[in-house]
Amino acid sequence: MKKLAIALLSASALCAGLCQGASAADLGVRAAPPPAPVVIAPTWTGFYIGGNVGAGWAKNDTSVGGVLPATVVGTPVPFSIPLTSQTMSGFIGGVQGGYNYQFGTFLVGVEADGDWGKVDGTAPCLVVVSCYSKVKSLVDVGGRAGVIVDKALIYVKGGGAWAWTDFNAAVSIAGLSAAQNVSTNRSGAFLGTGIEYAFMPNWTAKVEYDYYDFGTKTISTSVAAAGVVLPVSATSKLTEQTVKFGVNYKFWAY
Repeated sequence: MKKLAIALLSASALCAGLCQGASAADLGVRAAPPPAPVVIAPTWTGFYIGGNVGAGWAKNDTSVGGVLPATVVGTPVPFSIPLTSQTMSGFIGGVQGGYNYQFGTFLVGVEADGDWGKVDGTAPCLVVVSCYSKVKSLVDVGGRAGVIVDKALIYVKGGGAWAWTDFNAAVSIAGLSAAQNVSTNRSGAFLGTGIEYAFMPNWTAKVEYDYYDFGTKTISTSVAAAGVVLPVSATSKLTEQTVKFGVNYKFWAY
């Protein structure tokens, strides 16, 4: 009996030692923490397309000149009629697209816009002349550069621009009445600025202001009045300002 008790005590002591060793070993081995999620900073780099709506305000300074033939006044008489400045306004809408490249908090890119609408106006140029002008469409292509602040892009842009216009003049001189409509395209330059905000990974919204200067252009035409054809030339200086609200879709989010 005494030997059995000694054996049980020895087995208990051995088990206690083994259990304590296992516990210590368990405490020394810890599971590796899960890896931290990889955070990819959003970027503006990539191709994009979008649409816009807005308004335009234009100014057209026009003069008309030519020569009254001898059959009208007995001897050829040159004439030049300076017309008053004509203002135009109306709504526009269109599309845009381009490519951005971001480096750090700075961005450079290229963008093309095409807008259509009815920016027009009618004014009494002189007592004898009534003028109607209309800018039917605008296209511009240029570069832009900006600074990124959080999810917003503050940018400037500039480049070349083209406009398609109509000009109509109704004239009454020496009892003769005539009207002539001239459609032409204009080329010039533009400068603009805007703010664009990334409200979703692939979507941005923007508001933009642009100033267009199409310079001075002389258009030669003729006016038929009472069976007499009068060669005339119209000189026009055209400028336009636009404010547009747009939405863009970028083809990838990162």
